[in-house]
Amino acid sequence: MFGVLRTTLRDRVSGHVNHDKAVVGGAPILSLDEERVLVDYVETLAQLGYGLTNERLKTLAGDLVFSFGRKKNNKPMSNNWLY
Repeated sequence: MFGVLRTTLRDRVSGHVNHDKAVVGGAPILSLDEERVLVDYVETLAQLGYGLTNERLKTLAGDLVFSFGRKKNNKPMSNNWLY
C-alpha cells in the first residue's frame, strides 16, 4: 500500500532494527554551517529590500551545491529541499 518492503516491516517489528539509531532519508546536502551562511545571505537580501522567490532560492542553492561538487547537474533544488 505505501511501498514499504515486507522485509523492512518484518525487521522493524521483530526488533532487528534499533529504533533509536534508525535514520530517515539521506544525509543533508548542506552542512549546518553552510545552511546558516545561506540563511544569513537571504536575510541580508531581504533587509535590503530584495526578497527572493522560492524558485530563485532553489536556483541559488542548486548553484551553490553544484559548485561544491555535491550535485551532478546545475538544476534548482527541489521543493522537498525547500520545505
